[in-house]
Order: sequence, then C-alpha cells, then structure tokens
Amino acid sequence: MAYYRLGDVESEAGHNDKAVEYFVRACELESENPRYHWLAGTAYLQQKDCDRAITFLRRSVELFPEQPLALYNLALALSLARKEHDALEELTKAVRIDEEYARGWYLKAQIEAYLGLVPDALASASRAAANGSALSDQESEGLRALIKNLSDDELSGAKEPSPQ
Repeated sequence: MAYYRLGDVESEAGHNDKAVEYFVRACELESENPRYHWLAGTAYLQQKDCDRAITFLRRSVELFPEQPLALYNLALALSLARKEHDALEELTKAVRIDEEYARGWYLKAQIEAYLGLVPDALASASRAAANGSALSDQESEGLRALIKNLSDDELSGAKEPSPQ
C-alpha cells in the first residue's frame, strides 16, 4: 500500500515517471488488486506508452470487469495504438455498465466516425449529448462539431467521416 500512496503523491505532483515506478511496484506486491493495475495503466497512458498501458489496463479489467473508467482508458490506449475495433469493444462494455457515461459515448462516436460508421457514430454522439453536462467545455464543443459533421455526411451520403 505504501507504493500506491507514493505513486499517488508523485502523480499529483506531475511526476509520472516516478508514479509509474511506484504503481508498478504496487502491482508486483499485490497482483490481484485491480486499482493498482488501473493506476499503472493510466500513468503509462499519460506517458503515451500505449503498449504498457494496454497491458496494465487489461489486467485491471480482467480482475474487475465492471469499471467504466478503466475500460475507457483501455479503449483510449487501444485507439492511440491504432486498434480502433478493439477500442470500440471496450467502449461498448463501458457504456453498457454506465449508460450515462458521456465521455465514453463521445469517444465511441469519434472512433465510429473515424471508421466511417456514420449512423452508429450519430447514435453514440446523441447519447453523449443527452448527458453533455458531464463533458468539459472543449469536449462539448467538439461533440457539437462532430454531430454537425456527421449529420452533413449522412445527408450527403458520404461514407468517409470528416477529419477532426
């Protein structure tokens, strides 16, 4: 537990390199603790080390599958690693657990749009908008732009999403 706390302190101070070391050590000492794996994976994700992030986040959701935030971070890492279909699978689980998870719906819509799945992306974007108060101003603005682009694409019959 001491390594977990040290990792938290380092993470809050913005020292992700140190935080990762402590969180990984906590995982080694308590390999069945999903929170430690989630924290290590999230710290790796913040460092843009997608492969390690995926490994730790997958372990976290193996230990405790009902974690929308861990599933979201796993999906984000998978998306950054250009594994969009795998990311969609994880996001589907996240929004099934928490149907009001606006950030999950928004990321799902972005990935679906990237893959050219316009009707699916519109449906996901609508679900994000329905819970939009949970989004930041920047995310809300991005969501509005995405919906507009997707609506324009659907009206024009375009198969490719507009660049973000």
